[in-house]
This record gives sequence, structure tokens and C-alpha cells, in this order.
Amino acid sequence: MATCLRYPGKVVIVTGGTGGIGLASVREFVRQGAKVVFCSQACGAERGQAIQRELQDSGCPGEAFYQVCDVTNEADIQRLILVTIERYGCLDCLVNTAADGETGTIDDVTAEDFRNHMEINVVSCLLTSKYALPYLRETRGNIINIGSLRAVIGGKNVLSYASSKGAVIAMTKALAIDESKYGVRVNCLSPGNIWIPLWEKYASQSPDPEATIREAECHQLLGRIGTAEEAALGVLYLAADGTFCTGFNLVISGGAEVGFGTKEVMDPQPGKSAAIFSRRTDFCRLDSSHSSGRCPGPTWRSETLNQLWNADSSSSRALARQRTTSPSILRDTDLANHMLRAAATFLQNQLDFGPWEAAARLTADMAAGLRYSGKVAVVTGGTSGIGLAIVKEFVLQGARVVFCAPGSEEERGRAIQKELQDSGSPGKGYFLVCDVRNEVDIKALILATIECYGRLDCLVNNAGGHPPDQTIDDVSAQEFRSLMDLNVVSCFLASKFALPYLRETRGNIINIASLVGSIGQKYAVPYVATKGAVTAMTKAMAIDESKYGVRVNSISPGNIWTPLWENLASQTANLDAAIQEGSNAQLLGRFGTSAEVAAAALYLAADGTFCTGIDLVLSGGAELGYAKKNLADPSLACEG
Repeated sequence: MATCLRYPGKVVIVTGGTGGIGLASVREFVRQGAKVVFCSQACGAERGQAIQRELQDSGCPGEAFYQVCDVTNEADIQRLILVTIERYGCLDCLVNTAADGETGTIDDVTAEDFRNHMEINVVSCLLTSKYALPYLRETRGNIINIGSLRAVIGGKNVLSYASSKGAVIAMTKALAIDESKYGVRVNCLSPGNIWIPLWEKYASQSPDPEATIREAECHQLLGRIGTAEEAALGVLYLAADGTFCTGFNLVISGGAEVGFGTKEVMDPQPGKSAAIFSRRTDFCRLDSSHSSGRCPGPTWRSETLNQLWNADSSSSRALARQRTTSPSILRDTDLANHMLRAAATFLQNQLDFGPWEAAARLTADMAAGLRYSGKVAVVTGGTSGIGLAIVKEFVLQGARVVFCAPGSEEERGRAIQKELQDSGSPGKGYFLVCDVRNEVDIKALILATIECYGRLDCLVNNAGGHPPDQTIDDVSAQEFRSLMDLNVVSCFLASKFALPYLRETRGNIINIASLVGSIGQKYAVPYVATKGAVTAMTKAMAIDESKYGVRVNSISPGNIWTPLWENLASQTANLDAAIQEGSNAQLLGRFGTSAEVAAAALYLAADGTFCTGIDLVLSGGAELGYAKKNLADPSLACEG
């Protein structure tokens, strides 16, 4: 369905597009209706042309066009941009994935080696951005640079690589500031351990590759290496849905940077079949006769799905390492991948129907463009603002959503439930009264959800409040405790009572925090403290729950136009001035919308499967660069 495509008709350039994250991004964009020009060095031309033919034959709604381009050659980069404009007439998105990752200590790396890293990983980003920006400014498009977790937390024997990726992340923020006046967004995606050719090369150079892989798996809270497809979904989010993100670094790391030391690997629950996880994208190898990149034949359907049907916690890893005659890799481009996902869904969720039926249902949902079909979510504070937008987005994507508000909002909640029922959306909305400051109410909310739907996949802790401006001198201890109960203790209790069910489904929690919990805010000490607590709680809980396969993330919105913001503005002396000041705080020069926050929540719930313990900042770039912050009254300055 054309209306379900997330990037239809957009024109995208992807450098380094014949392998790893670049190739996965090319495929994802083409699936979503984009026209993609992708490139590699001349040595990859044969592979690039084969990928172009594969995508042309796949029936995907987008287009792919391969070009040879050495990103260390300025003339090649100029030509790549011009060819794109000549062919498609515009440019909406540039994805800089081309990179090199040689390893070594400072003693082993020469100055020339270091310069080469900077040339490939940094200068190429600068030049592609420079020549693409005249066209991106016309479309108010966006740039996505691929950084690295190593640049954020460091890494052993990757000095030059980490330095170059640190430059990429910093360049992203600086360019976001400069280009905001043109409406161009610039963001970065920093993967952790992702199974790509670059990572495989790194592992193969170690004395014991298998030991290197096992060690790497233990670095993530989620106990596995991520896939290029998971990174590509992050790229798609930033391009298509992250319209209030600029200067943001989206970390996709499996929680590797959260907490101290080696992580506790996720354990299968006793009596439950483990979900199929893959440290590689080729977790199921097929005979070459059944791996053409299109719909699998009957033999594959019966044999492979039967293996998946019978897989348990001990055999699923063996299946991941299975070798067959003339093995070739089944890629995530077609119905075959949907079948694998369906079978994995069966194993993960203990469905009461076989994997072939699961495959048929899941494939139908994918054909309809549904991203969270059949999932069960609880959303607190779901009758207005961000909470209501999340409820509507989840229902639109096929989820069954229980949402709540205090008794004073009951009439409105019932009206929203009826509106959702009458809308024809594929999901369902069900309203319940719940005061999140009341432990008994929260217990009842979770139990009612389980009684109604039998499971829980996602909890969104959105309920909260923001008091009017006040200095610390005006805040009583009781007022602070009440705000903590509403904004923090409610998250704690809802998570506590939801987790027994989320562990069964390997579900996820999304806490709504705030940008000001990280950067502060004037006259809001109590509120800022509560939101800082939510962000910290998110990271701590992500560590504790990773062994159950439960992901815990937060979203920190900046200035989002909601009833809460409008109410606060109305209490100021000059409403219009307050609104103008709020708009001017963002690089993008506007407020964000609740729908943009809802898109982020959907990403974390449905697509961000290698994200845990992250804080997704939606701020329009408000926290970037220097700004006027000296609020001192000049009359108070000391004389002399």
C-alpha cells in the first residue's frame, strides 16, 4: 500500500552502500519507496551492479542506482552528487556510511595511517556534505553520519578509528547548528558491535576469532551482536520520522555503554523457548537453490520452518551456525525473511498456532504496513498531549492499547476510546481510570490489561506534571515529594508491576523524561530533578532487566507543543512572548509536536531492538552550541 510507505519518492545517496550498514540502509530505503543512489570503490563495482539488479527484480516500490565513487577523491564525490541531481532532479537525504576500521596501538599506527583514517572516515563526510548541501537546502532535507560507540566510550586498540569517529560526531553537531537556518537536519547514528564485514574483518584478525566474538557478545546488555538491519532501521527513523531531531547521536549498542564492565548475558527463561537471536545477518543458511533473494520454494518452507518449530534454547544457537551444501545467505529483502521473523515470533511468544500460520499472519501485517500488530501496550497519561499521540500511533500500527488517566479525565478517556473504535484503525484502544500516584490503581491497571489481553509487550510511562516557575526558596518539602510521586514513583511502580509480564514476552519499557533533566532549566529545580531521576532509572533498569530480554529506554522531549506547555505559557505575564521564546530555543525554530514524540516511541518499541538504556532526545537541537545564559540582574553586580 503506497500510503504505508515511510519515504516514498524521496531521493537518497548512501556512500559505502555495497556492504554492512550501508547496504542494509539502501535496501530499507528502497523498500520504503525511496530512489537511492549508492556507491562504492571500483573494486566493488561488480557487487554493486548485482545489488542494483537484485533490487530492481525484488518488486520493491523504490529504485536503486549504483555508481562507482572513491570517497577519498573529491572529484568522484562531486560527480556522484551531480549524477544524482541529473537523474532525479533533487536530493532529500545523504547517508555517510563509507568508512575503514583498521586496528592497532599508538606504537603500531604511523602518521600516514592516522591521516588515511581521517581521510576516509572524516574528510569524506565533510566533502559529501559540502557538495550535497546546496540541494539539501532546497528540499529541507537531512544528513545522517555513521559514527561509532567507540568514539563515545573509547575502545582497545582502535585509537585512530575512535578519533576519526569522534570527529564525525562533533562535525554532526556543528553542521546541525550551521544548517538549521536552512531547515536541514544533521544527525548521527553510532553503532556498537554490529555484525558487518568491517567487524568480521576485525574478528578474523584476532588470534581466536570465535573467542573474540564470544567476548563481544558479552559486552552488550542484550547478550548478542546487533545486525546491520537494526542499524538501518535507526537510519530510516532519523530520515523519515525523526523530524524534530538535529545534532542528535542515536546510539544503537545493545546497552554496551550502560553500567560497569562485562554485562550479564540474557538467559532463556526456564520452560520457555528462546527467541532466535543472531550475531550475524546470515542466521539461517540455505542451499543455493533456495536463496535467490525472492520467495522461497516449498522445500525451504517445510524444512526450515520445521527446524525453527522444533528449536529450543539449546538448538537455536546450533541452527544459527548450521552449514549446508553451497551455503548462501538469505538476506532481509523478501518474503523469506518475513517467514523467519514469523517463526521466531512463534518461538518467542509461544503462540497457539504453527509457524506457517504465523508467517501468513505476519506477512499480511507487513503488507499492510503495520509495525506493531497484535502487541499489547499500556500508556499512562494517555488522554492528552504526548500520551494521546502515542496511543493513537500504536493503535494505527495494529497494537491493542490500554491507556489511563485520573478520574477527572474519565469522560474524555471514554470519548477517545470510542473515537478509536470508530476510526477503523487495525488496533484497539481501551480506557481505564488510574491515578498513577496510587499503588493500588497501578496494580489494577496492569492486572486489567492481562485479564483483557493475556499479555503485555510494552509499557509507556508518560504520566507526569510540571509546576509553574518557582525558585528553590518557594518549594516546600511536601510539594517536592508530591511531584516525585507523580513523575518518578509512578514510573517505578508501573514498571515493578508490569515487569513480570514483560519478562514473559521479552517486551520493553519506554519512560518519558525531558531534555531539561540533562541540561537543566531555570525556575524548575523540582521538575528537573524528577526527570533526571527518570533518565537514571531507565539506565539502571535496563541493566537489571537485560537478562530477561526486556529493553528499557527513555525519550527526552524538549519544547513540545502540548496542553501542559500551553498551560504553563498561559500563566506567564505575556503569553505570546513566552511562546516566541519557546520557539526560538530550538535550532529548528519551532516547537516539536506530540506526533513526533509518538514516532520516536514507536521506533523504540517496534524497531529499536538493539537499543536499551538509551535516552532518545527530541529537542530540535535546543541543547547545541552556545546561547545567552547569564540571567543575573545587573543591579546586583558588586561595585568596584
